[in-house]
Amino acid sequence: MPRVVPAEWDGEHSHDAVSPATAPIPIMNWWTQQKLRSRIALIRLKTVEKVAVREGQQAAQFLAPMVADPDLEVRKAVVQGLSGSQDKLAVAALVSALRDSDRELRWRAAKALQAAGWKPANDEQSVWRAVAHGEFVKAADFGTIAVEALIAELDDPYSPNRRDVIQSLGQIGDARALRPLLAAVSDPDPNIRVAAVDALSGVDDPHVVAGLINALKDPSKYVRAVAAAALGKAGDATAVEPLLAVVADEDWAVRKAAGDALARLRDKRAVEPMVGLLNDPDQDVREAAVHALGEIRDRSAVKSLVRALVDPQLSVRNLAAGALRKIDSKWEELEEALGAIPRLRVALQSNDYWVRQAASEVMAKLDKSHVPAQQLDDTGTTALHVRQQVALGFLVKALSDHDPILRLAAVEALGRAADRRLIRPLFAALADPKPWVRHAAAVALEKLGWTPADDSEKALHRAALQTPSCLA
Repeated sequence: MPRVVPAEWDGEHSHDAVSPATAPIPIMNWWTQQKLRSRIALIRLKTVEKVAVREGQQAAQFLAPMVADPDLEVRKAVVQGLSGSQDKLAVAALVSALRDSDRELRWRAAKALQAAGWKPANDEQSVWRAVAHGEFVKAADFGTIAVEALIAELDDPYSPNRRDVIQSLGQIGDARALRPLLAAVSDPDPNIRVAAVDALSGVDDPHVVAGLINALKDPSKYVRAVAAAALGKAGDATAVEPLLAVVADEDWAVRKAAGDALARLRDKRAVEPMVGLLNDPDQDVREAAVHALGEIRDRSAVKSLVRALVDPQLSVRNLAAGALRKIDSKWEELEEALGAIPRLRVALQSNDYWVRQAASEVMAKLDKSHVPAQQLDDTGTTALHVRQQVALGFLVKALSDHDPILRLAAVEALGRAADRRLIRPLFAALADPKPWVRHAAAVALEKLGWTPADDSEKALHRAALQTPSCLA
């Protein structure tokens, strides 16, 4: 039998040829093993590379333990050396590498496993594979089991995926994610801060609320806006005062977010600041303020909301009407509503047709309303009489305005008032120079149940009705 002689320490040569039939399972020589255990990372790296090339299919049993090497370059060389191998040791080592602290190495391990046709054995392995591939939403679909893997990715300050990871952690909503998410609220990157604040939105935790309150002072307007919205969803009353402090923020989106948040909190301390926002130059901010006043439902806001009924924007007017109904379904009868009359008077002279139209309608509603028991005010005049004098007086006066659009608005508003005392001025409008104003007057008279006194009035009314309403 030929004598088997072990290879030299450097592994480069052997003294005797070995028959393939009698060759033993290769055993790594002592010197190579020592080099794999060297304290010098470069020696370990070069040895791993040589073993991967020289040992072939047997390399897995030597390289697999090295997947936990403290040096990153050595671990990368190990993963590279194990790539393509379907050996159980190699696959197990690559699966372990999916948890490595280095993002690139995790990706390389995932690619190597994919090339070997490996399939995860459980949900945990599926999560780590998804994270390694950058499929964070897919990982989050597995629920709380994905938190550890996602936090590991988030803790890498050089990862380009941190924003996506934050969003995935927010989707899961696990308490273990609060600490890293709160830390991200102070991240140097404003995009990361925005994502972190948004992920914490609605979390009613004292530490989270404190972090979000602090974010209201962030130099980024986007962070401040998202923080305000998040505090509203958290529902913590301690956020009211900090939110009131940003109602006057220089950025409209922050002011709007603060208004929306205060609407959720429904604290009466916000009434006066929200009333102030009704004059904001931005439409969205005014909408938020009106909505907030409707949610708080304090009668002290009635006068301001009635004024908002003649806002230049239709959306604000509609929201104001809804807010008033929330406060009191019969808001027209409230004394607070009378305080808006001066603003309505000005609105009747607006250059905007729809503002004038809205003002006319509000004045008509105030006139139609009544005060129980006809109680007298300090001057001895009934509140109902005040409404009549102001509302009807201005509407009737508007029938003679030089602007035909305003005359039309007044006619339509008077027709909706359902007060037969208006028949005389409306009948006079049948002689208006504009055909479409005459048409509106004829329709209004019919609504009031007016009956012509003679054939001439009947003919005048019939002629006005036959005039197309759209004719200029």
